Amino acid sequence: MNNRKFKNTKKEKEFYFTLRNRVHSELSGSNFKFGKTNFWIKGLFWSLISYGSYYFLLNTNNDFTFWTMYLIFQLSGLLLGFSLGHDASHNTAFKNKNANQILHFFSFLTVGIDPLLWGLRHIRSHHLYANVEGSDIDIDKNPFLRLAPSHPWTKKHSYILLYD
Repeated sequence: MNNRKFKNTKKEKEFYFTLRNRVHSELSGSNFKFGKTNFWIKGLFWSLISYGSYYFLLNTNNDFTFWTMYLIFQLSGLLLGFSLGHDASHNTAFKNKNANQILHFFSFLTVGIDPLLWGLRHIRSHHLYANVEGSDIDIDKNPFLRLAPSHPWTKKHSYILLYD
């Protein structure tokens, strides 16, 4: 397993700038729009599941229902943060930057994640070293997704299409 850190060598800089230029040229001709319909449907769906499960979590006397709603609340909150909060942090939900910041803030804070700390962690690790093993904590510490070829394959990875 190659656990080297990003070294910022000349070859790596060239790769970065080549990749960046290709992405910009690919997206320059696209019909990109902020917050398409499926983005908002997905966000509304996970919001309803999250708040609904939280309501039932607080209003039950049954242990099984409590723990089921707790699990649903946690998972839906995570997906709410990924679907709305993450995209808003990249200013892709609205054209207005302030509206994106508000959505980012409330989508993470609603489920108990500090949006400022999440943003720092995400930017300082994933954005600086995107998909670089040993440096990008988003790929190194993920128990559900196999995000690098050197990560061992397990049976659960065959279900990635269901939760990706």
